[in-house]
Amino acid sequence: YNHTPRLLQKIKGYRGNSHHFVDIKETEVTGCKDFRVLHRIFWAFAQCIEGFVSCRPVLCVKGLLLCGKYQGVLLTALALDANDNYIPVAFAIVESESKECWVWFLRNLKQAVVKERSGVCIIHDYKRELLDAIEDLQCNQQQPHPWRDMSSRWCMHHLAETFLANFGDKKLMVLFKRLCQQNQLSKFIKIWKELDELTLKYMAEKEGGARVEMQQQSIEHDEAVVE
Repeated sequence: YNHTPRLLQKIKGYRGNSHHFVDIKETEVTGCKDFRVLHRIFWAFAQCIEGFVSCRPVLCVKGLLLCGKYQGVLLTALALDANDNYIPVAFAIVESESKECWVWFLRNLKQAVVKERSGVCIIHDYKRELLDAIEDLQCNQQQPHPWRDMSSRWCMHHLAETFLANFGDKKLMVLFKRLCQQNQLSKFIKIWKELDELTLKYMAEKEGGARVEMQQQSIEHDEAVVE
């Protein structure tokens, strides 16, 4: 936290690196006059910013808890090139995944990386704070730095993890991923119909099994009472 801001500012100051983007937020320490510490920091290197111009208009954003003595959260934004290779374009270290932190991160992402490019889609998980931040940038008329044309979609992998946790069947999860990856309407409808039938069958079997288990427990309870 002591060296990072100075290091990034030094990198930005070198000749040819003027297009690096760094945003540093510091805070004062109570009782220590003229002493400030790092609160949050955002950076995007010039090479990554330039690389995004040739990438698809898609950015995957994610937060990851940091371990060790510094704690905090690392926020990242990844782009996708024509070969579906990931390119890291922006990073930030913040105190938590709050709505305020996500708004600050996305606003810097727009200013540093996206700039005037329109129709950029953000892919993300479905944490409430991030969803609220996206809605605020899109719809809040009082937002000083809005991002009106941003579109957002949920991440397929996070949905698949939830799908697996709910149904507990890897075959169903694989079929769900195939559904998400279809770009032909006819194939999409076909897989959706198959997935719908299998999940309904699974739920019916699950309810039937639960009903049999309850009946068995009731019988065992009655026998115990009689005994």
